[in-house]
Amino acid sequence: MVLMSHLVANCLATQAPYLAYRAGIFRADVTQGHWASVSVGLLLRLVSDGHLAVMIFFTLSGFALSINQLNSSGRNLPQAAAARYFRLMLPILAASLLAYAFMAAGLLHNLAAAEALGRPESWLTLSFRTDPSLLGALRFALWDVFFDYQAQASYNSSLWTMPIEMLGSIAIYGYLGVYRAAGRVYWRVLGLLTLALYGLQPELACFFVGLMLAEEVRGRTGGAAALRQVATPLRRFAPLTVFALAFAASVFLRGNNWLTSLLAVCIVLGVVHSNLLRGFFSNGLSMFLGRISFPLYLVHIVFVCSWSAYLLMALPRIGGSEALALAFNFVSTVMICVAAAVAFLPVESFSLTVSKHVARWLTGDVTPPV
Repeated sequence: MVLMSHLVANCLATQAPYLAYRAGIFRADVTQGHWASVSVGLLLRLVSDGHLAVMIFFTLSGFALSINQLNSSGRNLPQAAAARYFRLMLPILAASLLAYAFMAAGLLHNLAAAEALGRPESWLTLSFRTDPSLLGALRFALWDVFFDYQAQASYNSSLWTMPIEMLGSIAIYGYLGVYRAAGRVYWRVLGLLTLALYGLQPELACFFVGLMLAEEVRGRTGGAAALRQVATPLRRFAPLTVFALAFAASVFLRGNNWLTSLLAVCIVLGVVHSNLLRGFFSNGLSMFLGRISFPLYLVHIVFVCSWSAYLLMALPRIGGSEALALAFNFVSTVMICVAAAVAFLPVESFSLTVSKHVARWLTGDVTPPV
């Protein structure tokens, strides 16, 4: 969804504004009965909601960070906390060096494309606005991306989420260390804290909703795997209804962190409590997309701002149908981004291994990694 947001609703929409949802155009299409246009517009709107996807990501992060720490046999909070920085930093370092290499080689064309299309204020101008510097890329990956993120000096504009991810991780581990050391669940404390965070910073509240879901799943099953419940009509259709309504609402209700975070929570709740949805999101394609999701998130912006932006300038010079040019741009960019994400998987594995080793060393545990 983040890739679709950046590629379709932002990059390609710089040339073809109809690819981005416009309330006026939508109302006109409905009034005039252009149902094909309405359907395509709604579908693009649905699959390109990067903001919603990020809120889902924060909720899932809270769940994933918590679930193993709730089981006494798998609990090692000091090591988990010590590993978190390195787990995130190492892939980000690789992605930042990739971006630096593209910048230094002159392969990024987003700014030139915005100028060529006469759209100096478009989304294309929001990325890679700094002069390439190896030292700058290293500083960004090692420190700035987590603790001093600045859009102007960013080597990956998608990583504005990392200060929130780091703060959310610290908050989750801090809560678990204080309130979960004795094994008791303080539901009132957790609920009040989540409500307070929702009022102050809904992104952080998503982490704690993920923690609450982990507590609920563990309470039902005693482990990380969700229990398959008796498929009564209520249990079968209520989660599906919540899931569908939340996604439908996201098509029209955007731009508000409080509302978007609530919709993201409803979507995750629907999946957790639906056997059908859990089965769908556990199929082969979903599992593959899950494996490449973080690498795809890290690398796609480089190829959108290089290959896709270049095609925005080059294909009109060749001539031919705009629709064909947009289709080629879309398909080729997605294929390149997915291939790059797959190629990035060894970096993912390396970061997991190294972060565990470093965490064991920092916490004085010299036992070999599992």
